[in-house]
Amino acid sequence: MKIERKSVYVAIALVLLVLVSIPSVIFISQLRTYFGFLFAWSDGALRPALSSNARPQEVQSQVRIYPPELRFVRFIFKKAGTREVGIAADFNDWDSKNLPMKEEDKGVWIAVMPLPRGTYKYVFVVDGTQLADPGNPVKDTYNGHEVSVISVQ
Repeated sequence: MKIERKSVYVAIALVLLVLVSIPSVIFISQLRTYFGFLFAWSDGALRPALSSNARPQEVQSQVRIYPPELRFVRFIFKKAGTREVGIAADFNDWDSKNLPMKEEDKGVWIAVMPLPRGTYKYVFVVDGTQLADPGNPVKDTYNGHEVSVISVQ
């Protein structure tokens, strides 16, 4: 009878061990998964997106593409008595509402725009009327209107 009791106690101990260890293993595994981002964090290299039909040989020969270097261009318009001034240009789809200017002093309107290197055409829209920049001597025509030209280096 003593041996039977011992085997019952061992069986109960094994069952308890299994009942405790399986949830613990699952719990620990879930904790590792949940907090795994803390230990596996890396600064992965940024790479340009590949076209869907790129072959592995082409992937290795692709040139790394960097975003354009921007320059902050300051536009200034001076005229007393103006109520509203904006800039219409080829970099904002010729919509002066996309780049309104702010009046710094009486009659001095300023806007700052980040632009990549290149040549751009623009006009000031003063109270609804398009005017080429009087402070910029470089002019051209666009759709039959005189526009100013700025070169960003």
